[in-house]
Amino acid sequence: MRGRTLKADIASIAFSTCMIVPGLIAVPVDATLAAPAHAQASARVINGIEVAGRFLDVWSKQGSERDSVYVNGLPITARRPEISIEDGKLYDTQWFERARYELHPTSKAPNDVLLGRLGASRVEGRGNKIDPATGKAANPGDEPFVGIDQPADLSASKLWFPETRHTLSGKLLEYWNRYGGLPQFGFPLSEPFEEVSQADGKPYTVQYFERNRMELHPEKPAPYDVELGLLGVEQYSMTAVPAEALPIAPPKDVKSTKDEIIVGMSQEPYSLTLFDNSVAGRGIKSLIEDQLVGRDENDNLFPLNAWYVPTLENGGAQFIGEGEDRYLQVKYKLRQGIKWSDGVELTSNDAIFAYRLILNPDVEAPNRNEYLRLQNVDNPGKYTIIYNYRSYKQAKALVNNLPAATQGTYSFLDPFISLKKPVISRMYSEVGAIYPEHVLGKIPTTKLREDPVSGSPVGTGPYKVESWNREQQLVLVPNEHYSLTAKPLIKRLRIKFIVEFYSGLSQFKTGQIDMFTSESFNSPVADVAGLKAAGYSMPTRPGPIWEHLDFRFDYGPFKERAVREAIFRAINRQRIIDIVYLGTGGVMNSVVPPSIYYSLDNPDFAMNFPDIAAKYKLPIYPYDPERARQVLEEAGWKVGPDGIRAKGGVKLSFIYGTTTQAARQQMQALVAADLKAVGVEAIVKSYPSDIFFDNSADSPRANGTIKLSQFAWSTTRDGDFVLQRGCYNPATSYELKHDPNYCNQKLDEAHTKFNSEAELHVQVEAAAQVQAIFMQDIVVVPLVQRPNVAVVRNTLTNYKLPSGTTSNFWNARQWYFRQP
Repeated sequence: MRGRTLKADIASIAFSTCMIVPGLIAVPVDATLAAPAHAQASARVINGIEVAGRFLDVWSKQGSERDSVYVNGLPITARRPEISIEDGKLYDTQWFERARYELHPTSKAPNDVLLGRLGASRVEGRGNKIDPATGKAANPGDEPFVGIDQPADLSASKLWFPETRHTLSGKLLEYWNRYGGLPQFGFPLSEPFEEVSQADGKPYTVQYFERNRMELHPEKPAPYDVELGLLGVEQYSMTAVPAEALPIAPPKDVKSTKDEIIVGMSQEPYSLTLFDNSVAGRGIKSLIEDQLVGRDENDNLFPLNAWYVPTLENGGAQFIGEGEDRYLQVKYKLRQGIKWSDGVELTSNDAIFAYRLILNPDVEAPNRNEYLRLQNVDNPGKYTIIYNYRSYKQAKALVNNLPAATQGTYSFLDPFISLKKPVISRMYSEVGAIYPEHVLGKIPTTKLREDPVSGSPVGTGPYKVESWNREQQLVLVPNEHYSLTAKPLIKRLRIKFIVEFYSGLSQFKTGQIDMFTSESFNSPVADVAGLKAAGYSMPTRPGPIWEHLDFRFDYGPFKERAVREAIFRAINRQRIIDIVYLGTGGVMNSVVPPSIYYSLDNPDFAMNFPDIAAKYKLPIYPYDPERARQVLEEAGWKVGPDGIRAKGGVKLSFIYGTTTQAARQQMQALVAADLKAVGVEAIVKSYPSDIFFDNSADSPRANGTIKLSQFAWSTTRDGDFVLQRGCYNPATSYELKHDPNYCNQKLDEAHTKFNSEAELHVQVEAAAQVQAIFMQDIVVVPLVQRPNVAVVRNTLTNYKLPSGTTSNFWNARQWYFRQP
C-alpha cells in the first residue's frame, strides 16, 4: 500500500540476539555446532553475493552445501553496516533468506557472530492481550502464542520450555535437534497452528521460534518435509534509518550568517494542542512536536521518533489471523534516548496515552476516525508500539451493538462489513501519535484547551515556545533536550501574524521579514520584479488543491452528457493559469492532481503501472470551442436571437456560483466569457464562504439556486474520493447535503475497493477506474491545480516548498542564511 513512503528502503528494524522476550538468554550461533571437517575458504560468491570471513564460517556450519541453504538460505544482501534497534549501535550485518547475521568483533568466537531474532520480531506482542472473562487471547488468531502449563505427557519426543511456556514435539523437535537446537532457532514462542504462507498463499502448520518459523510441508519427501520460513526475505528491507540519513538532518560544517529568522503567516492558531488542526497550527506544532513519522516536500513518509516507517511491503505491518478474524497489525520501534523538552524520556506509554486521549469524548481531536478503526494499541516493550486494526468480525459486532444515534459515527466501517474484509486505513503507516503522558495526563481533559500548556506545549521537536503575544507574534527557541539530529542551524524563529500578505509587503521591501509561508497565498504575487529587487524569490509548485466546476445533475440540461462535454471543451484552462496564477499551477485532466502517484494524469503513471495504464484510459477534453459548438448543435441546442442556445423551450442559462475570494471571481469571469462564446449563459453569483458552503436546506447550493458551482478540493497521497462518490446515502455518507445528485453504482464499487484493499496495485487500479468513470461521464470539470506559493529571502538556504499539505517548516532544521 505504501508506494507513498520513501519505499521499502526507509522502513523497519534489525534485530540482534539481545532479548525481546523478557528473561530469555542470547546464545551464540555456533555454541553447540560441530566444527567443519575441512578448512573454510575466506570468501565465496553465493547467489551472486559474496559471503566472507566469520559469516561464511557460520553459514557453512551445517556441513553440506544443501543443508547450509536448507537452514540459512541464500544470501540476499551483501555485508553492510546496520543499526541495531536493541542498543542503537552499528554492526556489520548480512541477510540470508532464513537468517540474519550480526558481527560483534569485540567478542571472541563463537560469540562474535549472533543470529537475529527474526521470529520474535515477527510475532512480538501476539498473545499479550488476554480476555479476563475467558482467559484466552483477546484475538482468536493469537491463541497459539498464549503460554500453556506444563503438560503431563512430556517425554523425549515432547519437550516443554518454562522460559516461554511452550512445547516442542514430533517432526519439528527432530528438525530443531538435528540442525542446531537452541543456538540456531531459540525457544519456541507459540504452539503449532495453521497459517497461510506469504510465499505461495497456501496454509501450512507452523510454529514460531525466537529466530525463525518452522513449517510442515507434507507434500515434500522426508527429511525435507520441515522447512524454515523465509523470515529473512520478509524482513531484510526493514532497516533502521540513522538520524544523519533523515531528510531533515542539518548539513554538516555549515554555520548560518543569521541566528534568527522572521516568518510571516496569515493565520494564527488558537492553541498548540491536538485540538487545533489548522494549517498554521499544524505548521508551528511541527517545529515543537516530532511525531513517529513525518512527510517531506513531496509527501513521502520518513521516520522521526520511530526507527522506520512500517509498511506491508517491508514487513513493518502485516495481516494476522484467518477468515473473519484476520486483522492488520502495524508496529513501530522507538529510537531510544529521545526526550521531551522537559527532559523526560519518550516511551511507548506516551503512544498508549495519546490513543486514549484522542478517543476521549471530551477531546475534539482531528483524525479520530483513524483511531476508531483500531481494536487496541499495545506496548509489549518500553520502545515498542503495536496498533491492531479491527477484524471484519469485530467491526460487524461493534456496529450491530451500537445505539442508532451513534451508528453514523462508524459509517466508515460499512465498506469493510459489506465486503467482509478486515478494517484498514490508507494512512496506516502514520497512525501513531505521541503526547507526553507525564504532562497532559495530569490535566483534566475538559481543561486542556484553557491550560497554559496549550500555548507552550512539551514536545520532542527542535524548538520550544519562548513567548506568544496574541495577534502579534510567537517566538520559538531551541529545545535543549532535542537529540534526534544535530541541532538546527537557525537558533530563533519569530513568527509574525499578518492577516493579509499585501499589508506586510512593505516589510519585505524594508527587510523586516525573511519569508511568508504558503497558506498566505491564494495566487502568486503580481509584483515579482519588486520582490526580486528587494532580494526575495517566489518559489511555486503545483499543490494539492484544485479548482473544479460541480454540475447540479437534477438540472435538466446538465443531465445531458453532451452539454457537460461542451462546457468542458469551451473553457480555456491554460488562460486561467496564465492570468490568475501567473503561469504557475497546472491544467488538470483527472479528478486527481497529476502530482499524486495514482493519478492517471501523472506523467510517470504508465511507467510505474503499465498494465493498469493499458486498461484504463483517461478521456481528455482540450480547449476546443469549435468542437464545443458542434457537440451542442448535434445534441439539438440551437443558438437563439439573443445568442443563447435553447432546446425544447429551455434556455441553456443558469446560475454559476462561487465564493467571494478574489482569485475565484477572476476565474469565474473568464469561464463565463468562454461559455458565452459557445452560446451558454452562465450568470455569475458570488457568496461569502459561510453561505456558499452552508449545509442547511435553504442554502443556495442545497436548494438548487446554483446549478454550476466552483470551489476547490484537496487531494493528498493518502486521500480518497469520499467527497466525490457516485451515490449519496445521507444515513451513511460523509458528503455534504448539497450533493450534485449523480449516481453510478460502478463508481461506488470502485471507490469502496480503493478504500478497503491494502495491496498497492489493487488500490491503484481501483483509483484508475474511479478516474476513468468520472472523466468519461464528466461528473465534474477539473479546472486547475492551484500552486503552492511562498516568498523567501534569497539568502535563506535549504527552504523546500511542499507540494502537498506538508508543513512549510518540515525541514526547518536544515535552514540557514548564507552571505548575499
